[in-house]
Amino acid sequence: MEKILEILGAMNRRMDTMQEDISVLRSGSATKEDVGALKEDIGSLKEDVGTLKEDVGALKGDVGTLKGDVGTLKGDVGTLKGDVGALKKDVGALKEDIAAHKREMATKEDLRHAKGEMMALMEAYFEPKFDLLAEQIKLIQEKQVPMEAMEQTEDRLDVLEAVVKSHSAEIRRLKKAQ
Repeated sequence: MEKILEILGAMNRRMDTMQEDISVLRSGSATKEDVGALKEDIGSLKEDVGTLKEDVGALKGDVGTLKGDVGTLKGDVGTLKGDVGALKKDVGALKEDIAAHKREMATKEDLRHAKGEMMALMEAYFEPKFDLLAEQIKLIQEKQVPMEAMEQTEDRLDVLEAVVKSHSAEIRRLKKAQ
């Protein structure tokens, strides 16, 4: 669009120049140079008109494409309106379902009471078992060998293994020597 406006501005300036040249021709004082300049201006105008026609043709094609796009958009909007209507119905049905569920749900006071009873039952059931479990763990810990004693025993065992290997090797050597 800007290009068309630019071309029209240039054409307007050339036409002003041509009108001046025509005025000179009418006055009778025109020269060959004036006529040549007028011919050049007419040639430039023809080129501008040709370019303008091409641009207008392209614009017509673009307008046709836009009309098709608008038609498609109208169809899409119609489809969306139908979808929105269906969604509104679904939301209404969901609201009704929620209201029905709320009516069926217990009140907060009922829930607090049930929770208190459940906690009392759990304490009565689990607390003795946890106490017994704690006693058993305590007994196991008391009977458990300290880690230092285990390390000392492992060290002693390593030494005994080395001595047994050494003695076994020496016994074999002595038996072979006999």
